[in-house]
Amino acid sequence: MPDGRSEIPCVSEQTGADAMQPVPDPAAEKVAGPDLSRLGSLARRGVLWTFIQTILRNVISLGATAILARILTPRDYGLIGMVGTLTAFLQVFSDMGLSWAAIQRKDLTKAQMDNLFWINSAAGGLLWIASAAAGPLLAWFYGEPELSAVTVATGASFLLGGLAVQPMALLKRQMRFRELAMAETAGTAAGAAAGIALALLGFSYWALVWQGIAGQLVRAAAMFVAARYKPGPFRTGQGTWSLLTFGGTLALGGLFSYISGNLDFLLLGKVWGPEELGYYSRAWFLMFLPGIITMPGVSDVMRSALCSVQDDQPRFEQAYRKAVRMVAFVAMPVSAGFFATASEAVRVIYGPRWEPAVPVLRWLIAANFLGPIAATFSWIYLAKGKTKPVLKISCAMAMLVACSSSAGCLWGPEGIAAGRLVSGTIIAVPVFFLAHRVGGLNWANTARDITAPIIASVLTGFVAAGIGRLAADCSLSWSVTLACKIFAGILSYAFLSSWWLKDYAVEFLGTIRGYFGREKMSPDD
Repeated sequence: MPDGRSEIPCVSEQTGADAMQPVPDPAAEKVAGPDLSRLGSLARRGVLWTFIQTILRNVISLGATAILARILTPRDYGLIGMVGTLTAFLQVFSDMGLSWAAIQRKDLTKAQMDNLFWINSAAGGLLWIASAAAGPLLAWFYGEPELSAVTVATGASFLLGGLAVQPMALLKRQMRFRELAMAETAGTAAGAAAGIALALLGFSYWALVWQGIAGQLVRAAAMFVAARYKPGPFRTGQGTWSLLTFGGTLALGGLFSYISGNLDFLLLGKVWGPEELGYYSRAWFLMFLPGIITMPGVSDVMRSALCSVQDDQPRFEQAYRKAVRMVAFVAMPVSAGFFATASEAVRVIYGPRWEPAVPVLRWLIAANFLGPIAATFSWIYLAKGKTKPVLKISCAMAMLVACSSSAGCLWGPEGIAAGRLVSGTIIAVPVFFLAHRVGGLNWANTARDITAPIIASVLTGFVAAGIGRLAADCSLSWSVTLACKIFAGILSYAFLSSWWLKDYAVEFLGTIRGYFGREKMSPDD
């Protein structure tokens, strides 16, 4: 398979004495992985294509959100946020961790992948039924009758998502991120077009419902076309159980992650109502924007790459350290700058009537400041096949968030967002040390790698905020104030990068140049 595009080698016709030999079972053939001799090149090109995909996806999503937020109301978003507490819970069991089970397994067979496909598809169908059945209960809990019908329609996304899991896993396993990017972008564009069209036609919150369904439908179809995957029948005795065990542990960890990620939505919706939840949900969406726009695609590419070199410890550590340095150098200053420009960002993206979301957004950004770095720890657990530590961490985080959210709910959205900062700070240090112990990595090296960019980013944020205060004192408009903050932040970080962070800047620029280079990368690149 020189091009890495066909997971099953072709079997030629046999004649003569060869015809007496048993014909190999295509289902027993190994599913191809990436060409390890070109791993550095594949990783760089993968980051480039995923960067393009994420930029396009977020430009489309932000554009659609900016339009929809001016047509729809906070209540519309709040109602969908209430349904989101249920769908996010059921989503935990849709993938069942089986996509990464297929990526991490070095000797995966076609039969095993087919079995995983049918398991994911069946799970998606059952979750649709469960969503429909839970609709009346959700409507009763929140006292919003509209939720019953919304959950029935939203449940269709589970079936569509389940069908796409294994084609997507095949693309990631073979590090074919160009095809993956095209499929994901097609789904995002289709969903945005459907949502805007229906909103303009007066469908209110139903526009958001059908935006998700249309996007999933197009995405699933595009995944099959891109992966060229044709599922075979389900077969017993293929060693699928070990994959289910691996994926099941990840799914159980995902259940605890659901609790930590959605308990605040549940409490806000019940205690404070759909309008306050609408403000919180839009702030929650923007919280992840710094990591999304600065380091798009790095997680998927690095997890696939590290899985491929999981048994080569020096190469594993070299790849991880290089990636975490790049994440710290790029994502940290954007997070700090986004904190300083939160008010203007909400005004640009959502409009002036969403101003109550600003203080919530600032608390959430502070809580997620180290989020891009913390996300790299999951690469280690997954690549090494260590799912039990993930389960323990997820359980601990769920308990902390339950306590902080319950206490913070007394003060509304801001109180819950502040509780996020407390719980995240408490668990950050033990998670850092545990990840390095599991991966056999030196924690002191990583600490040195990330300390300087973090300090420089905080300084940059203070500079941007200070310039913003001066602009406000001079009674400048909010748009001019935003421009001043951005200019001051970029200038200050550029100065620090040319002096204090010079090595980071040189390494980052070299990596960017490698994205566009046509020469073949060395295996250790």
